[in-house]
Amino acid sequence: MGNDGHGVGGRNTTTSSSTMWRWSAYGLYGQTVKYTFLITNVLSVVFSLITFSYGAWLYHNRSQYYELLAPSLYVDVCLIMMVISSLVVVNSVIAVYSVLKELRCLIYSFSTASVILCFSLLIGGIMGLVFRQKLVQTPLHLKMNTSLKELYGLSDMTAITLAWDSLQREFRCCGVNGTEDFTIWRTSKWHMHHREPKPAFPQSCCVPERLAECVERSITMDKEMSNGIRPSMEQLVGEAAPTSAEAEASVAQNQQQLPADASSSSSSTIFMTNFTGSEAAAFYTNTCYMPFRTDLLSVVHVAAWLSISCSFYLLVPAFFATFFAKLVKK
Repeated sequence: MGNDGHGVGGRNTTTSSSTMWRWSAYGLYGQTVKYTFLITNVLSVVFSLITFSYGAWLYHNRSQYYELLAPSLYVDVCLIMMVISSLVVVNSVIAVYSVLKELRCLIYSFSTASVILCFSLLIGGIMGLVFRQKLVQTPLHLKMNTSLKELYGLSDMTAITLAWDSLQREFRCCGVNGTEDFTIWRTSKWHMHHREPKPAFPQSCCVPERLAECVERSITMDKEMSNGIRPSMEQLVGEAAPTSAEAEASVAQNQQQLPADASSSSSSTIFMTNFTGSEAAAFYTNTCYMPFRTDLLSVVHVAAWLSISCSFYLLVPAFFATFFAKLVKK
């Protein structure tokens, strides 16, 4: 009987030891947790590098428009994405070393840092969503109108000038919106202070391959508009001008779509827009407001949700690292 009790106790001890071994840092479960951490940590680094790359791309290609939108949060979002992602990569490298060497203190430090970085990146993503919401609600075209008419070309407003030139070249557009197309430049201080002969619009409105032709037409158009003469279709599109019948048909069609109190200037603008495709005209006839706004909404939307997604994923390797640290008996 005593031998039976001793045998049962021995088996229980063996089972308990086997279970404890499995849940140690060197057992099956411990090694599973360890390698799960390593895999999720590598994915975290990859995710962070993607976030960093997108933030760097966004900053490089869109930060120059900050002056047109100031105060703007999207530049701050870019900086947060780059800085926090860089810290995540450094933190992850230290974490791998800590886990492989079973340094509990450093592992816990990694987990704590991951939580802090998570909240920092989450704040950046929320800032992006806030900026996007404000962009939807704010009349951006009014800011663009003000900067174009009052600030472009001034000696102490170089940043505004560069922003507008970059915007028009990047988006292949000219002017702001609707009736405020390329003709709006003639109402600006830049045009007012420009030496004779005055161009109707800046060179950033010109198609680069046809710059000389565009500059010549711009000066001619300005002289005609100063005399109250609307630019002819030949001046707008050169040899690609439509026939008079096509032009009249387009005007009639657009006038039917206009409200009853629409001005004749609106009809004139639509007339010119319909027959001035970017392939034919020597200058850009599309306005900048809509493509600029649409682009900003799109890129900031991606940046915001990329930051938020990456922030939450940082908690995954932090969880497994903390779990593994508890299994390390040091």
